[in-house]
Amino acid sequence: MSNRYLDGIYQTIEQGEPIPPLTLISTQPLNVDNGCADIDLQNIDILDGLQRTYRLWVIYKISLMCIQIEEKDHHSLLDKIKAEDPDLLELDFINLKFLKKMMEPKGKGLFIDDLISKMNAFETTFTIWAGLTEDEVVKKMLILNAGQKPVSATHQCELIFMRFFDAHELQIDTNKIKLYREKDDQFDRVKKGNRTEGEYLFSSMVISLLSYIYKKPMRVSIEKIIQWDNENYFASDEMLSFFNKQYLTKFVESVYETDCGVCKVKQSRTSLFPEEEMRSWFGKDTTMSGIFAALGEMNTEPSTFAKAIGGIDFKLNSFEQEYRSLSSVRINVGNEVRKAVYKYTKGQLSGKPISWAQAFGNNSGEYVKGEPLF
Repeated sequence: MSNRYLDGIYQTIEQGEPIPPLTLISTQPLNVDNGCADIDLQNIDILDGLQRTYRLWVIYKISLMCIQIEEKDHHSLLDKIKAEDPDLLELDFINLKFLKKMMEPKGKGLFIDDLISKMNAFETTFTIWAGLTEDEVVKKMLILNAGQKPVSATHQCELIFMRFFDAHELQIDTNKIKLYREKDDQFDRVKKGNRTEGEYLFSSMVISLLSYIYKKPMRVSIEKIIQWDNENYFASDEMLSFFNKQYLTKFVESVYETDCGVCKVKQSRTSLFPEEEMRSWFGKDTTMSGIFAALGEMNTEPSTFAKAIGGIDFKLNSFEQEYRSLSSVRINVGNEVRKAVYKYTKGQLSGKPISWAQAFGNNSGEYVKGEPLF
């Protein structure tokens, strides 16, 4: 991750200044004897300080390359990096200025030699947590980020729910179904709607499930995260009936089947949208929350999602026409779209179809325009 302040961490080491403690978590209990404990690094994860640790590791790795090259100049070092680990050059702070600095003469050697000597003598503090539950780990992560770069609502949602949606634990086919988190390279592409069937934002899958459970179009918000982050939230028998391996596997697979089916539905003659645009529309957070809220309201079982949605003509050109008429100055567009998709889908499923103009115009009386979303 780009961070121009951390990029200069080597200067902090060189000057002997302290760096904040690094917080680690041990997945295994620690046996402490007289204040000392043996630590197996295979069981250690970095809870806070990953960017600092990574930059220090990169500097150390480059120092080893410096030792191995015969010509002690930045050109030779650059060639060595290109040959052995070219990915390092993708990092913002590994540039010609940095390499020249590392190879500058200093004392009886080079700057990098002096820096490594100071790194070896440098002292820092490690805080190690052991025996934490998954909920406690999530809370630690959120607390440690408080006051630093803000953690987005999407990322906080991921931290809370990711333990339930482990792909291998759910036994879903990861060749067909992929859930992208905010940190993943493909996140922005999928968020913009440029996706294939089976590609979803992790947070959108969570929101789809919650919308289905509560029979209301949900969204990621700080207020809801506070509720979800309560230790009793998942303790009820009702929530446990949804948040278990068997049900979540069935739900995710049913979303995929619905996705594959709805993108191939022959739309009416008034629809000008090709299949890829239908795919883009379906994968949006606003669409999925509305559709699955309606499925929940109609008590549709996951095994019949695809059949129920497969016969609906969503008339996307009519949707687009109504969507363009919205004004983000007057209303929250995302909320309005969720509510409209919910009402349109529910009307189709209940045998009482309405137009997109009615769905956006609140003629059904189910919502008041501009009211807070659930």
